[in-house]
Amino acid sequence: MSNQEFQFFLKEDVDELILTAALSDILGFSVASVPYYSSNTAGVAQITTFDVGFKCGCLVTYTDKDKIDEQIVALALAKNLHIELIFEMEKSDKWLHVQPNGEHREVTVIDIDVGVDIAPE
Repeated sequence: MSNQEFQFFLKEDVDELILTAALSDILGFSVASVPYYSSNTAGVAQITTFDVGFKCGCLVTYTDKDKIDEQIVALALAKNLHIELIFEMEKSDKWLHVQPNGEHREVTVIDIDVGVDIAPE
């Protein structure tokens, strides 16, 4: 079994139970944040909040699943949570910026103080 992971940032802070429930629904396997992780959970979400830029970062690590389709997960997460997000693209140095209505584009992300934001074009 090998570990897989993906990372994204939400424009606004979201309750961790709501976020992990949405991830579990989209991915089709159980995801829990670190305080709630157990041996029955297939994925763990490390959630961090920030004061500026995109307010909620999440790194999801999971075991022995096929690679996920990043774009499908990003679009579903933005739609289900009704929130703007950026999702790290595995095969690119760009990130996928997704609006709740499904509009999306590739962007460059920059570090700002204590967080991340989209680089000016």
